[in-house]
Amino acid sequence: LELFAIVDPGVLSSYTGDPTRLRQCLSNLVANAIKFTERGSVTIRVTSSDADGEAYDLRFAVQDTGIGVDAGALATIFEPFTQADVSTSRRFGGSGLGLALVRQLALVMGGDTGAASRRGEGSEFWFSARLRARPSASDTLRSDSPRVLCVAGGALAREAMIAAVTGFGCEAQEAATGREGLALLA
Repeated sequence: LELFAIVDPGVLSSYTGDPTRLRQCLSNLVANAIKFTERGSVTIRVTSSDADGEAYDLRFAVQDTGIGVDAGALATIFEPFTQADVSTSRRFGGSGLGLALVRQLALVMGGDTGAASRRGEGSEFWFSARLRARPSASDTLRSDSPRVLCVAGGALAREAMIAAVTGFGCEAQEAATGREGLALLA
């Protein structure tokens, strides 16, 4: 199982919010994704949008290549004691409270929840939270920023590398192979 974390370059490096609630929401979504994914990948993606100039809506999405959920079950999946089907609780365990908790905590933080899935193809569950920005010097890309070449065969791996290096204030270039990377350096 591969685990990727991708933070969009537009996400600032520091916000003011409730770290305990954020951690609970994210850990519930990641635990579910890992529980229902035997092989493939789990990807955590963080994006941001400007809410009102001082606050930002951060969206935390967890996508997996697991068993997926039938479309009919998605409408109630965030309700307490709800699971996709009875066989799921027998096979994987769980009380059906994790997603309900995520929804309640997201609402308290001024956000929302959602999901998209296809049976047998995987799922994406997300929550958002409205947070105040605490800008830092690393949030702006300077003209003298170091340049980093990210070389990886997998598109998700490259995307994760690029997100990481741009998060450190570097300018990123990408290549799928060593040969492509050498061509960019020439």
